Amino acid sequence: CADNQPMAVEMTSIPRSIVPGLQPDDLDGSLYTLLTERYGVVLGEASSTISPLLAGPEIAARLELDENSPCLRIDMAYFDSRRRPVMTSKDIYSGRRYRLQVTINSQAFERGAQRNRAS
Repeated sequence: CADNQPMAVEMTSIPRSIVPGLQPDDLDGSLYTLLTERYGVVLGEASSTISPLLAGPEIAARLELDENSPCLRIDMAYFDSRRRPVMTSKDIYSGRRYRLQVTINSQAFERGAQRNRAS
């Protein structure tokens, strides 16, 4: 970012059983590449919930915002190619720096129609 202002606070959790021996120094590059190349984890799907949030004192300080500034909270659950849970993340982004764009493919419409027929 041009003004060097922090853009997000990201907190990711991965069970130790999935990443045995992982050390903080291992986290220099892409986490996804590390999971695949070192641990053989192939991500298959992620579920995301996006909600508005006002920055509390800690988040405001970390993102260099005024307290009660608008933010976006994105909670993600990641699954491997066999649908086993791999990791979760809670990410908080400054609301003034992001615009979300969502693309919905035909599979989503098909699943929605199937759910409606089952109800």
